[in-house]
Amino acid sequence: MIRINKLQGLSCALTLSLGLCAATGAIAQTAADCVSPQAQQTMNACAAKDYRAADKDLNIAWKSAKSFADAIGQGPKLLAAQRAWLT
Repeated sequence: MIRINKLQGLSCALTLSLGLCAATGAIAQTAADCVSPQAQQTMNACAAKDYRAADKDLNIAWKSAKSFADAIGQGPKLLAAQRAWLT
């Protein structure tokens, strides 16, 4: 009897988690979803997409700036300035 209850509980937990994953995966799949989001979940998904895009752009800009700074012998100073800014 205890074994059956554990299996039923595991089955319910798995079903619930799959349902939640499917539900959250469908939020903000297109740019149109982020034009005027009304639900908090959609707003969060749109903000996360914006963050990932900005982080990607920032990493590209950093690599370019760091390569240039290294080429002119200022790489360590640029890195120190960046670390000081982050702390």
